[in-house]
Amino acid sequence: MFIGVNEKFENPIFGGTEANLYIKGDYLYKIYINSNSSILHLMNLINMQKYIKRTVFPDAILYSKMNGLGDELTNYKLLGCRIRYFKEYVTLNKIAVPLNEKLKILEEIIVTLKELLDNNIYPEDLSISSILVGKDIKIIDLDTFDTKITNYEDKELYHFVLKVFRNVLLRTIYEDFDEKRNLYNLEEFLYSKNLGANIIKDITREMFDFKDAENLIYSLKK
Repeated sequence: MFIGVNEKFENPIFGGTEANLYIKGDYLYKIYINSNSSILHLMNLINMQKYIKRTVFPDAILYSKMNGLGDELTNYKLLGCRIRYFKEYVTLNKIAVPLNEKLKILEEIIVTLKELLDNNIYPEDLSISSILVGKDIKIIDLDTFDTKITNYEDKELYHFVLKVFRNVLLRTIYEDFDEKRNLYNLEEFLYSKNLGANIIKDITREMFDFKDAENLIYSLKK
């Protein structure tokens, strides 16, 4: 679960303001720049893996040993985490396929997301760039505090994540959907796509749920 790191990582495959990603063999090493995580949060994710089949969490915590006394947690400096590298997968935002293929992908995303929510894991920052598409669907970037893990069903978090997923759903189907612009006039946007009144009512309702997403997908199948 813990891997001590003394070496320097070079040539990241991705560099950002929060973390850099490096490939080593079959794994990605995510090295935090501005950490939005903790050892305890990562341990919780790793321990939850036995309940989750469709999404792969980090499998190890990267640390450096700190000088001085302290228990196991306080004496470690968190550097990042290790995640399995899915070489043959691409993120949803890079997929260019016909609508019917997109709808099949969305159906698989629903199954994958349901599994997380059923286990009280709530990815609040779900987006088209945090979903991997390959032989199946995997949700990534769950190692930060933007993913909440609770010991109980949290209805507020559940519906928050479903609304975030609604943005993913609409952005995948409609390339011109912009949540910052279109959420304020969502009904108008949906009417412009020639959707039926009942479907629009489902998509725009306050307690949007998986069934509403499934109804939209079914209505668009050819």
